[in-house]
Amino acid sequence: MPSSEPRSAEIVGIAPWLPWPFSAWSWWTEPVRAERLAALRIGVAACLIFDVAYNYAPETQAFFGRDGLGAPAVFDYQFKGPRTTWSLLRGASDHANLYLSLTCLIATTLWIVGTSLARWLLVFGNPQPPSDRTGIAAGLWIASLIFYTLSVWAQMLAARWFSPLAYGIPLVGFTLACLYAVFEFSTRLRDPTHRVPWVGTFLMVFTPTCLALIGLLLFCIESPEALDKDVWWFRVLQSWQEDDFLILLAMGFWITSAVLFLFGCATRFATIAAWMLSLSFQNANPWLDNAGDTIRLILLFYLMFCPCGAAWSIEALLHRRRGPVYVHPWPIRLLFVQMIFIYFINGLYKLLGERWLTGTSLYFVLADAALIRFSPVAFPIPVWMTRVMTWSVLAWEVAFPALVLFKWPRRLALAFGVLFHLGIFATMELGGFVPYALCLYLPLLPWERLTLRRERGEPLGLQNAT
Repeated sequence: MPSSEPRSAEIVGIAPWLPWPFSAWSWWTEPVRAERLAALRIGVAACLIFDVAYNYAPETQAFFGRDGLGAPAVFDYQFKGPRTTWSLLRGASDHANLYLSLTCLIATTLWIVGTSLARWLLVFGNPQPPSDRTGIAAGLWIASLIFYTLSVWAQMLAARWFSPLAYGIPLVGFTLACLYAVFEFSTRLRDPTHRVPWVGTFLMVFTPTCLALIGLLLFCIESPEALDKDVWWFRVLQSWQEDDFLILLAMGFWITSAVLFLFGCATRFATIAAWMLSLSFQNANPWLDNAGDTIRLILLFYLMFCPCGAAWSIEALLHRRRGPVYVHPWPIRLLFVQMIFIYFINGLYKLLGERWLTGTSLYFVLADAALIRFSPVAFPIPVWMTRVMTWSVLAWEVAFPALVLFKWPRRLALAFGVLFHLGIFATMELGGFVPYALCLYLPLLPWERLTLRRERGEPLGLQNAT
């Protein structure tokens, strides 16, 4: 028999500080069901998997390899100062990746050590938060330390001389890891209820130890130029685009992160990996990308900071939450604001085009053999109809901010937007633009209705959250 006990709702995620008047506006503060973020996660992941597997993976070497269209030498100018462009595919030897990994290492060090110190100082009378995110920072710290150490080794290898920094930098990481462990163990002695992340602490100490030993061996090498350049570790230090196996391995990691993201397994790490690899492949060959890839990066960036795995995921099954799960609404609201700006700015830009004002823009677009899916001779569209469609799209985009202010105009505006994108998909070949653009609409739908009816015992303050 089902339990008759009321099931309380749980709110997960980060609640940001909001200035007035946003803090007094329930649209920004009232939690919403986690199914909405879950639907967005699943939609973006599904589009990403199909996009990568169909458009990128079959031609990986042709698009990004050493002899392909995106060879490192072709776009080398984009990775030189004062530009801040970076790509993991350029390997540990790239200066931009060195500075990026150093920045991440410093930030995560301050995060981990600062949190542990504050917890140790304020342990009495201050209960531990129910969701401690230090474990995420520990994983990022380990990854940053490994990549930064490899970058330093790559620079030394290029200079044909290994300095004491080859093992000194890992020793600094070892010292910081030991300091973190001391704070954690001291807190446990003062508060027996404190949960020490044993696995994370061990990996934080073990990783720099191994790196220090390897660095010491490199320092003892008298002639670095005599090293075998065909060994696997030498290839890892160089640009991954120069090695066929490594570039295919990076593509495999990209697909794997998207699959983990889809099923909500290690969701935070999978989202970060998917975003970093998406940006890395985009910067490695920017000629391949269009507006759809930009929307993909925007969606992944927001999803990195929100609990999109709180529902409809493997993580949700492992947590075994009994009641409904809510999330703070700020990522959904920011995405909606982003959508408003996308349409409105595009509308303003189109007002500067003569063809949009005269109503002939879509006529010429539908006659462009490089864009359309069918011949205008086989399926002719009257000129007057293209004029109506052109002016309708222009009016919709310019008026979009005003239309979404009220309930019924908002529904009509959003429905028009869906039909607009479906029309583009049916008539034009624009890559992943339409699927990624439609993902912006997913969190606006009441997906929670697909689950059981409102659970018993749900707090009244959350009943109208959706």
